Amino acid sequence: MRFHRLLYTLLVLTCCGRYVHGQDLKLMLNRSVYLKHTGVQKTSVEPYLPFENINKLPYFENKRLGGEIRSLEGRESKDYEALETLMREYVLKFGIKNFGQDKDLDMLWKLGQLNELLQDTSQAVLLYALALNNHSQHFRDIRLHYDALTAPRRNEYVNLDYYYRIVEARRHVDTLLPPKKVLVRMDSVINAVGKPDYAPFMHPSGQVLVFTSRRGEMDAIGGLGFGQSEDLYYTEKDMATGKWLPAERFPENINSPFNEGSACLNLEGTELIFSRCNAPDSYGLCDLYISRWENGKWSKAENLGAMVNSADWDSHPCLSPDGKILYFASNRGEGFGRTDIWMCRRNPDGTFQKAENVGPVVNTIEDEVTPFLHPVNNTLYFSSTGHVHNFGGFDIFRTRWLTDHWELPRNLGPLVNTSGDEYYFSIDHKAETLFYAKSQVQNKEDFDLYSFPMPMEARPDAVYSLKGYLIDSITQKPITGIVVAIDLDKGVEIAPLHINSYGYFEFNLINNRRYQLLILGENAFRVENQGAMSQDSLFHLFEESIINLKPVVFEELTFAADEATINPTVEDKLKDLVAFIKKHPDCRLEIRGHTDSDGKPRYNLKLSKDRADNLKRYLMDKTGLAADRITAQGFGDTRPVFPNDTPQNKARNRRVEFEIFLPDEQRNKMADRHRPIRMHLSEAVRDTTGGPSEEHLKEQEEEMMKEMFDELEDFSDDEDLDLSDIKEPAPVTPPANNPFKAPLRKPE
Repeated sequence: MRFHRLLYTLLVLTCCGRYVHGQDLKLMLNRSVYLKHTGVQKTSVEPYLPFENINKLPYFENKRLGGEIRSLEGRESKDYEALETLMREYVLKFGIKNFGQDKDLDMLWKLGQLNELLQDTSQAVLLYALALNNHSQHFRDIRLHYDALTAPRRNEYVNLDYYYRIVEARRHVDTLLPPKKVLVRMDSVINAVGKPDYAPFMHPSGQVLVFTSRRGEMDAIGGLGFGQSEDLYYTEKDMATGKWLPAERFPENINSPFNEGSACLNLEGTELIFSRCNAPDSYGLCDLYISRWENGKWSKAENLGAMVNSADWDSHPCLSPDGKILYFASNRGEGFGRTDIWMCRRNPDGTFQKAENVGPVVNTIEDEVTPFLHPVNNTLYFSSTGHVHNFGGFDIFRTRWLTDHWELPRNLGPLVNTSGDEYYFSIDHKAETLFYAKSQVQNKEDFDLYSFPMPMEARPDAVYSLKGYLIDSITQKPITGIVVAIDLDKGVEIAPLHINSYGYFEFNLINNRRYQLLILGENAFRVENQGAMSQDSLFHLFEESIINLKPVVFEELTFAADEATINPTVEDKLKDLVAFIKKHPDCRLEIRGHTDSDGKPRYNLKLSKDRADNLKRYLMDKTGLAADRITAQGFGDTRPVFPNDTPQNKARNRRVEFEIFLPDEQRNKMADRHRPIRMHLSEAVRDTTGGPSEEHLKEQEEEMMKEMFDELEDFSDDEDLDLSDIKEPAPVTPPANNPFKAPLRKPE
């Protein structure tokens, strides 16, 4: 379904406030508000740096090339483009160990500055992120540059406590899907009372869940003394009831006197790869092992060998859906940080090639663990303590494999990540549910398995971005507030965002869904009818202005300097106004013309009046509206919305505003039909550093919530918001040789 182009080129969404009769209505706001839409499109691919020596050369150094770089740096008159080219050539030859050296991180920092100077800000952001992730000695300075470049499009999530209050408020709104319960403890047939259960793996069929548990009796663990051994368990869904059956322990060929945990299954369910610790045939502290379902039973577990395992710790395996790549975590010394994500490619005979590091975009100087590859868009999820945007200890991030590189990882947001640790997780085949272990309040060592619906920003198929700016249409200044997006079809939760100090917000969404946006600001309003619209829907945009006595302002409905003629661009943008007037012949229209400050005041006054008069004649001709029903006024340069100090600001001041008036009876009917939500929020106090303070945001939230609970009313339904198609993952073929009772098939 196509978007109607006009909808997103008009500045037409005005604040919806309390509807009352008489002069009280005029006291609400002295300006209009619009949503400037920048498009719905596939999430843009960030630039990347192909580090050719990762997994080939531990450390790169070239004295000749380094000398040329220093020579260029030392020149009084610098050739920045030549310096950037040489420095990029050097950096792209970095090996893993270069990222642990201050002088090499300094080169990342300098290259980032050169890219910023040369206006390649996307590359600069990537370079700054790499330097920050590896703890450059210039961390504070780099963070200032990084924050400055990302600030215009940075999302600021709403406080989690406040989010739950919004959720509670939404339960009173009839036409919205009620929010789903966020966190659900799995059945008691899975979780053992008082015993830790963790490290879940959900098979893509959704029929089998494998996990680690310390529920067994006290055992002698591999000669290390007595303790509760870690063992692997599984549970299956009853095909008749859909409920989980009591958990069963894997047989002795898999569970041994040593510790077993962190397992995954292949797509057919016939291979189990897991970690075993302290075993005599291990290469290190913990190694990866494999057991195969053969001849109706699980084979004796085999060590995956030195191509996979190291003399250190190797665990957290995850097979790609096609079984050709094994991802895992390891603290072997050849990595970027304490623990990295590694991968092994599989040979046709089933053996694995030598382990490779997945690279510096994913791995940092700190810890990356628990990789999980989802089939939709080749999305890799992992937990990390080292990436720039972090809510607490271990946070879960996602990144997509884009043909030949990983994109910059994204934090899954506050509906998944907290101030604590989030790791040991799994995601179902449809990416609708996330499973993970959570410790009990009364006993931090007792983990239970939980599930909760995947929020929108965590989904692998949420790869289309809806971006917007909330701008004051008169002053052209950004307005702060909160954006709440609601999935009307599936009820997938979407974390609310603070509109940042630039008026910007961005949501990553799933295609072919209906969404509703609520803008909670000075006077909260909702974005009506997002999607392909009929003319009646477009008329509603003008009706909003009429109800609230606000002018309709057209984006870029501007005139060339010293011109009053109506060009084709202006004419195209007036066609829906013409249609609205034809539908409402009893309306009255005011046209107000404005100029910039160039020229003498008398000349500007005449020019603005000529522009308004030309539009009046045009609209009379196109609509048949009588001359006494259209008023045209010129104000010259007396009412600028911007200082007349730049060509861009002068162009914005050369404008025409429209205000439509209907008889009270018609206007009242419109107000009754639209029934706007009545929420109010005090104007945010912007500090001089680029945004509202944390203290003020909290005060703003408290005030808005009080008003929202007092005055919340129903909404009307929205139209579809259509996004482009995304390919579904290939179906799972049921194997003939199935070790489980449930058929391992793709869920309906």
